[in-house]
Amino acid sequence: MQHVKVSWLRKFNYSLVGATVILFVTYFAFELQSVSQTTKDKWGITPLILALGAIHAIYVVVSDQLLVKKQPWLTSLISYALFAFLIASIIESSGNTNVYYRAAYIVSVFFTGMIGLYAPLTAIIYTWMILIFTITGIATPTNASLTFNVVADSLLTISGLAGWYYFKRYYVTGRKEVQLQSKLQEEQFKTGVILESISDGVMIINNKGTVEILNQSTADLLGWERKDAEKLDYKSLIEPLGSDEEDTVEQDAITECISKNSAVKRISLLKTHHDRQIYVDIVASPIEQEVVNADGKHSTEHVGVVAVLRDVDAQKRQEEQRSDFISTASHEMRTPVASIQGFIELALNEKVSTIDDKARGYLDKAYESTKHLGRLFQDLLTASKSDDGRLENHPELINVQEFLEATVDKERSQAEKKGLTLKLAEQKATGKQVTPLMFVHVDPERLQEVLNNLIENAIKYTKKGIITVGTSLQDQGVVIRVSDTGVGIATEDIPHLFQKFYRTDNSETREVGGTGLGLYISKQIVDSMGGHIWVESSLGNGSTFYIQIPRVSPEQLEHLKQQTTDNPKV
Repeated sequence: MQHVKVSWLRKFNYSLVGATVILFVTYFAFELQSVSQTTKDKWGITPLILALGAIHAIYVVVSDQLLVKKQPWLTSLISYALFAFLIASIIESSGNTNVYYRAAYIVSVFFTGMIGLYAPLTAIIYTWMILIFTITGIATPTNASLTFNVVADSLLTISGLAGWYYFKRYYVTGRKEVQLQSKLQEEQFKTGVILESISDGVMIINNKGTVEILNQSTADLLGWERKDAEKLDYKSLIEPLGSDEEDTVEQDAITECISKNSAVKRISLLKTHHDRQIYVDIVASPIEQEVVNADGKHSTEHVGVVAVLRDVDAQKRQEEQRSDFISTASHEMRTPVASIQGFIELALNEKVSTIDDKARGYLDKAYESTKHLGRLFQDLLTASKSDDGRLENHPELINVQEFLEATVDKERSQAEKKGLTLKLAEQKATGKQVTPLMFVHVDPERLQEVLNNLIENAIKYTKKGIITVGTSLQDQGVVIRVSDTGVGIATEDIPHLFQKFYRTDNSETREVGGTGLGLYISKQIVDSMGGHIWVESSLGNGSTFYIQIPRVSPEQLEHLKQQTTDNPKV
């Protein structure tokens, strides 16, 4: 109930005791100096008044020791009630005309506002009731005039309400601010404990790019003293390096997050404050705050970025070593495998050698195995290059329809050997509609690799039926689809289909060979083109693989054609 701290209430109680002490001093001073009875009557200090004052003083001292810490509001209210009774008694004893006592009473009522509303309200009601009883004759008439009593009681009313408002307005608000500050400090402490308990680096950056908060893990990772790193521009802490060790701000996940206002995840090679180069996995996410606009509508406002930095240097270095080993081993193994394959081809050539049918059957199996082994080494080499960014990319302007026609023609014979039909879906134009021209700007060899992989997979996993290749336009992109009537893919396998070395495992696919790298490589290639690859399938109902690649606009088409004319391939 109280509006101030307990220490203030204690001071208020003891100040009332101080007033009682003044009464005692005044009484004994009058007695020692033989003051006239008229003067004594004017001040109204009697032994009864002193007894009431002593009771009040004893209560304050005792309650301070026993109750003030448990019931400060109630203790102070009782203390003031005793003091008010003391003041009322001395005012009555002095003939109700002593201006000093009235003034002291009015001032004391002001300070009761720190106890709450009930204390001044009780004093105000009590005072006006006494006046009403006096006017109506219920109480004994006083020597003071009616005007004096009305003015004094009005001032007391104003004083009580003003005191309540003052302490509520200024001290309650201040107390709430202190409480909020304390709560804020508590939350900051909790946040600090959480941040420091995280082994990963965490930074909070405002819209201006200034680092507001970072934990010790961030400072240790980037080689900075924490106190020096705070309030710096984050670009001073994070210096991304490209694969060619040139500064490339575009590779900075935080910069991209700020510009796009969306979460970005990227592994970057960073230069630390001590000039070390380390690989760091950075996840940057925007911080949004709900605000109320001038029209009262709620909206979200981007206020900064939270970035989580994880040291993946050792892991990345191991991956590089593993990739280098696979690349070297694959490259070295391709040569002897190619030689073996070549010699087997010579042995199978009737113009070069003569062998019986049984030996030819063995050699045919050996030839297929060497082809599979060669494909495995090639896939491993391609996957390794894709993982570490060494996959070459030479984009050219491609007419998608013509490109698909050529691809289907090359793969048709392989499908026919298995008794399958491979066809290109026709693009039909009706009425005045014109078949749209679809051009993309990608590396033809890489696109060919993806299409060959999808078509060959369709042939391998289709026992009978039709394989269809088609195109369409969707959201300013060219969509290429490869559909088959094969065994299909189980729903639980689809999320893992484009992972490295993943292969479906069921009775229909177990006997079909494969490396488990084809779809992984295809996804890596399509992603590098700025495209998207996905599949729609169910077990036993065939599959349709989709590739969406950004389409070249008519303006870009003319520009690229002009570039091709000005810079023809040698």
